[in-house]
Amino acid sequence: MTKKRWLAGLLALLCVLTIGISAGVLAERNKPMVISLSTRMSGNFFTRQWGDNTADIEVEKLTSGYPTAVFSDQKEVKLNKTVVEEVKDEVGEGKKIYTIRLKKGLRWDDGTEITAKDYVFSLLLQASPAMRGLGGALPNLSYLDGFEAYSTSEKEVFLGVHLVDEMTFSLHVRDEALPFFYENSYLLVNPAPMQVIAPESKVEDTEEGAKIEPALTKELLQKTLLDPTEGYVSKPVPGCGAYKLISFDREKGEAEFEKNEYYLGDHAGQKPQISSLKLVNVAGDKAIGALRGGEIDILHAVVDGNMIDRGRTIKDTEFSAYARRGYAFFAFDLENGPTASKAVRQAIAYLLDREKIAKVYTSGYGWPVHGDYGFGHWAAAEAAGVKKLIDLPSLNGDAFKDYDALPLEHYSPDFEKAVALLEEDGWTLNADGEEFRAGGSQIRHRKTDSGLEMLELRWLQIKDSRLSKLAQANLESACKRAGIRLSISEVSQNEFFESYYGREPVGYNLYLLASNFSAAYDPYQMLMSSTAKAFGMKEHDPELIKLAKALRETKQGDTAQYLKNFIEYQKYYNELLPTLPIYSNAYFDFYKKGIENYKPETHDSIASAILYVSR
Repeated sequence: MTKKRWLAGLLALLCVLTIGISAGVLAERNKPMVISLSTRMSGNFFTRQWGDNTADIEVEKLTSGYPTAVFSDQKEVKLNKTVVEEVKDEVGEGKKIYTIRLKKGLRWDDGTEITAKDYVFSLLLQASPAMRGLGGALPNLSYLDGFEAYSTSEKEVFLGVHLVDEMTFSLHVRDEALPFFYENSYLLVNPAPMQVIAPESKVEDTEEGAKIEPALTKELLQKTLLDPTEGYVSKPVPGCGAYKLISFDREKGEAEFEKNEYYLGDHAGQKPQISSLKLVNVAGDKAIGALRGGEIDILHAVVDGNMIDRGRTIKDTEFSAYARRGYAFFAFDLENGPTASKAVRQAIAYLLDREKIAKVYTSGYGWPVHGDYGFGHWAAAEAAGVKKLIDLPSLNGDAFKDYDALPLEHYSPDFEKAVALLEEDGWTLNADGEEFRAGGSQIRHRKTDSGLEMLELRWLQIKDSRLSKLAQANLESACKRAGIRLSISEVSQNEFFESYYGREPVGYNLYLLASNFSAAYDPYQMLMSSTAKAFGMKEHDPELIKLAKALRETKQGDTAQYLKNFIEYQKYYNELLPTLPIYSNAYFDFYKKGIENYKPETHDSIASAILYVSR
């Protein structure tokens, strides 16, 4: 073989190998990126007015990407320059008027234009009496002039919302809603497609405010929003986010998405680089197996310490760890039965070994919290004097102990204190109305106007929840010893949240779950809500409402005063225990080697983080 022929053969072989490698890389890049979320999607992807969970919120953010304002961090809200051309504000009589002019070129993912009417329609829809008639919780729009009159059908116009012209609308914020630490969040509005939700209607503006003509009806919205297969709540098409929903399998809890070619980018102009996504919910041991086997590309928000330790041993797998802006907690029925009593809630706290639960469940990647905060919340860290967590991955429970500097009762296990609280609260009788005697099978009762009341905790659990089983093992013997009946029922995750949000099944007074806070930490809004037993406290405790209101009414930018108000709120929350905090923790996200620029620790959601990812 001549030298030339040998070189030609070598070059040909290299070309074949290069083409093969390139084809393999291209095939990998064109595959959907599979992301396993920690919670199963329920299908409530629009408005959150019928409840939601963290997975639903991720879908909402993926498919709805043109808010007029965004959180640049946990303290500051800025205009979304991709969406907004300019904002003018002026002082009116008893109100502050914001006039928002949109940029041209915004489109739904089907190519149709987005204009100011889509933003005005969104507000009119969410506040409409028809939404309430369908069981939807009204959004917190009370800061806008005329909200109550419009939402209760007293008026057909929404006084605080105006359609100025094709690309401009205005919001009239009541003086009573100011000051507010997150005042700029009042400007945050997302559009909604009227052509799908109310195709025969139009937005009209009057001197007294905007209205929908003809008015929305329950019958219309039952079909266009809540139809189980085509309703916009579970099928938000068209959307305006970085990705468009292609399919959602409610039974499997899986959703598929394609890149929205009309998307102009997030607030920084960032567009997605991954062409398609698939969201799934693979739990427990199956998740680690799927990660190891390459069936999933990203395993999001892992809390279970055993899974974290195993995930860190998987070959060709990277991870990111970050402090959670939320916590796990027991929620109570605060209106009915034994758990309406502060003494009972405090007694449960003293019977529970929360540090042990945190250590066992998180394997040291979590620690008890003693108020309404998570370790990832800026105010909790600054109020406790925490400068920086120990560098991950060396993070363990000791790293979180600095948060114990907050001036809060820790409720360390103390059986005698628990019993004393119960006896002071009147739980001194047995089922026959005679003196309760410890050491046997008797259950405590107390006298009420309607007869003897039994001290029973009716605990609704998510089936196969490892956290619930750990907490049950921790609490069961202490309850029996203290004379508390612990009755446990198990349901699916969807049924659990239906009950938690005040729907069927009913009759339970104890729930164990976890939740994350939005960027705008506003407990006043949560406490005034009637959508969940844990937060239905409008009439329950005026002092907590007062402190939450003082927190929200801190002047925008006054961080020092906000921290003072934050501590006062946490101190009273810690005494009242409307929820019983269990732990906060570090989240771990695992992802395949080769996935570039995945940084969940710098974003408020995976939907935001994924825009910056490539492979």
